[in-house]
Amino acid sequence: MSELLPIACPRCRVRLDLSGPTVSCSGCDAVYRRETHWDLIPGFAYADDETAPRHTEEGGERLRAERFYLSLLREVATATGRRLSDLRILDDGCGFGAAVERLRQEGVEAVGVDVGWRSRDWSNRKPPWPYLRADGRALPFEDGSFDAVFSFGVIEHVGIEGESGASEIVAPDYREHRARYVAEALRVLRPGGAAVFQQPNGTCPVDFWHYSGRIPARLHSPRQPFLPRFSELREWALAAVPDARVEALSPQRTLAFERISRWWYGRLFTGLMKTLFALMQPRPLRFLARSPLNPFIVAVVRKPGRDAL
Repeated sequence: MSELLPIACPRCRVRLDLSGPTVSCSGCDAVYRRETHWDLIPGFAYADDETAPRHTEEGGERLRAERFYLSLLREVATATGRRLSDLRILDDGCGFGAAVERLRQEGVEAVGVDVGWRSRDWSNRKPPWPYLRADGRALPFEDGSFDAVFSFGVIEHVGIEGESGASEIVAPDYREHRARYVAEALRVLRPGGAAVFQQPNGTCPVDFWHYSGRIPARLHSPRQPFLPRFSELREWALAAVPDARVEALSPQRTLAFERISRWWYGRLFTGLMKTLFALMQPRPLRFLARSPLNPFIVAVVRKPGRDAL
């Protein structure tokens, strides 16, 4: 395994020596092992739904990297006089790892972490090694390690009762878990970096991503705590970095509409949403991106500093 960057103990943040198959932390005596990949959350089991459509998810990861992540990173590189290869990126909840793979094909130093069963696929990625089994609430990286952190469809599954990706019941302290997830993403950002949180919008009464049965939609109360709201993301971000800048962007380049387009009403919805997403792009109308009209939030948190993203 090639070491991408210094790895820190997620418990005490002491730097770890990963030269062997096993490491004992000098700060807290925690023991970590490498099988196919380093496991920095030994004993933690996230009960995710293993019936998820792999082809659709993997294609979505690659599409986001091509249409959104790379586009954003090229803008950053141009604005700051850097190359893509100068940027270090974390995919915080990387799933199958296809977005990390695609970013690295363009020269970006990308790293992925995840807690679920999709990590079984990492050995098939090229290269197979820039992945760690790690929890976003306690990231195994030193402060200021990344220029950007990308999170897609993760935070709504943080703080769930029983640590289950198949459940929509939140734990009593779910807000603390989600605040810690956001704070960790911002901690590992360099000054001037940005964290991009992408997830269904809790204030929109229709959820097109978490449903059972054949109908690809779920009606829910905007007061239901499962899906986060932009106001909550902003609150958690400012609690961690009080002078951060937080804004909502149009999800136009993030979503593929592949599953819902299989139904005639899904194709009608897709056309309407693409039109609405286009309207959200100009700055005067970006307030729509955080409104109940938008089913999918893209919240960008910019950390103060030079060469800001």
